[in-house]
Amino acid sequence: MTTALVPWILAAALGVLGPFLDDASREARAGLDAYEQEQWVDAVTRLLRAREAAKGDPVIDYDLGAAAYRSGDLQTAAQSFAAAAGDATLPAGAAAYNLGNTFAQAGQLEAALGAYREALRSNPDDEDARHNFEVTLARLQQQQEEQDQQDQQQDQQQQDQDQDQDQQDQEQNQDQQDQEQQQGDSQEQQDPEGQQDQQEEQPRDGENQPQPQDGQPGEEEPQDARPRPGEEQPLNQLTREQALRLLDAVTPEERELLRARLEPTRKRRAEKDW
Repeated sequence: MTTALVPWILAAALGVLGPFLDDASREARAGLDAYEQEQWVDAVTRLLRAREAAKGDPVIDYDLGAAAYRSGDLQTAAQSFAAAAGDATLPAGAAAYNLGNTFAQAGQLEAALGAYREALRSNPDDEDARHNFEVTLARLQQQQEEQDQQDQQQDQQQQDQDQDQDQQDQEQNQDQQDQEQQQGDSQEQQDPEGQQDQQEEQPRDGENQPQPQDGQPGEEEPQDARPRPGEEQPLNQLTREQALRLLDAVTPEERELLRARLEPTRKRRAEKDW
């Protein structure tokens, strides 16, 4: 089976339908004449005027669709064939068949399948419609398979790009870590002794500070509050009661001397006794 579509012989259809046109419609006659001379654009222009004057004649719609299809105006052709489809004055399935050809020419394969199916309903014996239906169905399936392959390729390319990006990110992170490690090693090599001296100068927590030895300047020996054996306690360190008891045991001359030595002690205590 050939994979090419079988086009409708539109000239024969126009020739058959020509006599049914209104003789008064000069535009329709002029449109048919232009079509027979393959003046497709002029035929479309005149048949558009005829359709406007006839106000909905399916035969004019069909002829206009044929002329528009030949001129390459697929949009006008599809609209005209769709308006003429199903009319009893036309050959069964003719407008639907040509509508399928128009959709197929425009690349609208699903719409073409629908039109061919409608043509086969109107005329099941139309082998051209059946052939075009099968060819269009095969093209649609191939188109879908190609689209699926393209989608898979795009997905694979996206995955490859994502993997490459992840690999680049990992390499950049590793390079950055290596640079930081090299900088740290370089700093340690530049000043190893200074860091060691600083660590030695700074005592660790919990370590005892060096204690000064006896006899060093600026340090005072602790005083013993009790006099050593054979030594008398100075009078200025006696309490008042001790001094009074001592006065009772001395001679009058010694008593006067002791009173004189006790005066500074009394004054100082009087000043502090507030």
